[in-house]
Amino acid sequence: MNVKTLVYGIYPRSDRLRLDYGRHERGSLSTEKLKDIIKEEKDIFYRLTDEINLVTDPLFNWHDIFRPVALSVNGIKLGPLRRYGETNTFYREPLIEGKGELKIDVFTDQEFEENPPFPIFYGGNRKILPIFPSPVAMYRMSSNESKYSIQDFSENLLEIYGKIADRMGSRKILIFAPQIDKDDVSSMKKICSTHEIILLSPEVIKSEYFDGISFKFDSIVVSRKENLNVAGDHSRIPGLGVLDAHNTKIENGGDIEKMLEEVQKEFNFKDLILTHNDYMDFLPRTIADRKVKILQEVN
Repeated sequence: MNVKTLVYGIYPRSDRLRLDYGRHERGSLSTEKLKDIIKEEKDIFYRLTDEINLVTDPLFNWHDIFRPVALSVNGIKLGPLRRYGETNTFYREPLIEGKGELKIDVFTDQEFEENPPFPIFYGGNRKILPIFPSPVAMYRMSSNESKYSIQDFSENLLEIYGKIADRMGSRKILIFAPQIDKDDVSSMKKICSTHEIILLSPEVIKSEYFDGISFKFDSIVVSRKENLNVAGDHSRIPGLGVLDAHNTKIENGGDIEKMLEEVQKEFNFKDLILTHNDYMDFLPRTIADRKVKILQEVN
């Protein structure tokens, strides 16, 4: 079985970067200097993940998973802070007022009061995967003040995601669904015909979400081994979140190797993606770094 590794999503900021964000907010650090520091920090992350097969931008300049998208698209504003699931982290609730179209060049320098500066992604010398929140999950976790349906909103946002990925020269797009249901799956039929979609959720991805679905994803990443049959049936390369992003306990590489043997015996997959079960910003940076090293050792 060919195993590939993936590190994705908002990664814990270093103590230095947290302090520098505070200095910038107080006006004692210029935006230009902060941009340089963000790039330096991202380069450190890319060196850390050099042996990981698939990597997204660590999103150090994303205050939450929805905010940069909301700031880049007409028809979406930022509302009040809301708790993110059962965690102690928060996100600015998007306020949907229109169908939305891309209003800025997300690859150029952009400054905001509500978020660190863009470009939205920076890969340095590393080829990175574009990552975006599921439009359906974003719609459900927002306040909708428009006439647009969840289907209209999702279709439009996925088209924007595709254009951004094309600018990056990437056929692959990672769609992260903090919540997931059948609408998330069915909404991606069109983009699955033009791009290689990796669908990932910390929630259980149920088999009934695929009832009546004839197309396949490039990859579906599940958080439980017993759920791998769903990923195997409906994607080209199934994936499994073996590292717990909500627990500081460091996984044992030997246990992961043993689990891989069990997966090979039970499912006989040709390929498998190994990753974590949520983005790792919930962990201390030192713990997240150690978990990445465990993933590299398995690889």
